[in-house]
Amino acid sequence: LKSSKQRYFQHLRSRIDSLSQKDQRWWALNRELLYGKIKMTSIPGLKNQDGQWVTRAVDKANLFKDTWCAKFILPPLDTNALFFIDPGPIHAIRMQFHSRTCARIFKQLRDQCATGPDELSVKILKFIAPFIVIPFSRLVSNIIEEGYWPDAWRVHRMIPLIKRNAYFEPDNYRGLHITSILSKVAERLIAHVSAPFFERSAYGTNQWAYLRKYGLKDLLCFLQCSWLLAICQDQQIGVYLSDIKGAFDRVFAHFLLAKLRQLGIGDKIVDFFEQYL
Repeated sequence: LKSSKQRYFQHLRSRIDSLSQKDQRWWALNRELLYGKIKMTSIPGLKNQDGQWVTRAVDKANLFKDTWCAKFILPPLDTNALFFIDPGPIHAIRMQFHSRTCARIFKQLRDQCATGPDELSVKILKFIAPFIVIPFSRLVSNIIEEGYWPDAWRVHRMIPLIKRNAYFEPDNYRGLHITSILSKVAERLIAHVSAPFFERSAYGTNQWAYLRKYGLKDLLCFLQCSWLLAICQDQQIGVYLSDIKGAFDRVFAHFLLAKLRQLGIGDKIVDFFEQYL
């Protein structure tokens, strides 16, 4: 029995070596090798606000729901009149979606991408992509034209991911949104058309995140060279680091839409972004 177990673990190690760390099977096999069993709960027992332990799966899900709903609430609206200035000149953004671009986006989808609430996996969508790219491109055009984001794409699956500190504190978990893959394709298709305008006119010269051909390594290299130059010129360097709690879960739609109008975005596209948010 002991030799059989060793041979089985050796077989697991060989399978792990043949997989990439980006593959979900790599993590599942590592858990099996580490704990010696296949099935295990991914969420340990949690403590609620009353200090009581929550162990049932349904109670854990409800506790996460209450915790995340409290985080996603925006503070009371305090309108700054100076922010809402007159809109700028209207800039025409040509929202034309080509089937070739849509086909390329479908082709670039990763096979390990999580399936959304519609239960349409990447493999199925890649198989039928040659037959749906043209109607799907027209569908996205109609979404922009009517300024309406489909209700089915507003439904997300929430997956808890531990961030830091104690595992039993629900506040220490981040909620990952698992959305429909079709909605991701639509978002990337819209971004392919609209992103060049925002990169030229909206982001500014100090924007490094979420830009094509820019990354963290580029920013670190630039800062290091700037600091070395400043040190050589007998200058002092001060660095301020900050973090916004729940930044991606608390989009201030009023300010963002006002910024779009200030940039001269037409009402039709602004209406779409308002529905999207």
